[in-house]
Amino acid sequence: ATYGGSAYFDGSSYLTSTGGFPSGQGTAFTLECWINIPSLSSYVTITRDPNASSFDFGVQTTGAVQLYLGGGATLICASSAGVILKNQWYHIALTRTVGNLYTIYVNGVSVATATNSTNFTSSTFNIGVTAIAGNPALGYVGGFRYCKAAVYTTAFTPPTSPFTTTS
Repeated sequence: ATYGGSAYFDGSSYLTSTGGFPSGQGTAFTLECWINIPSLSSYVTITRDPNASSFDFGVQTTGAVQLYLGGGATLICASSAGVILKNQWYHIALTRTVGNLYTIYVNGVSVATATNSTNFTSSTFNIGVTAIAGNPALGYVGGFRYCKAAVYTTAFTPPTSPFTTTS
């Protein structure tokens, strides 16, 4: 499903991005990647604020894709159960528009929406696992991209080649 490979996260490894999230309400962004999770026996973090004070985007044991504030303290947006199954590749995307509309897409189809004015102001985020005790990503993540724009606003065909620069 990924076009050029992926990273396997074993529960102890992670990558850190210092790009940070845009600050302020109504600032658009998109997070997207390909995932393949071999087990749903515990919550799987895809990306998270390393201090667990801001955002947490991952997959519940039920197969629901969810976005939390405060490391799981406040649910912002969530799909229904069974959207993600183990041992299968999925393209997932999370967007926020300037109108504070969050949308979670799985394989290009909207599976959850919510309006929330939460600010995500972290200067870094981790892919794979938090730097503190938390829920690790146990599985494959490929083609991770973060953009300071709402790249998707309607259903789309997931990318099958390397990402290009967005405006």
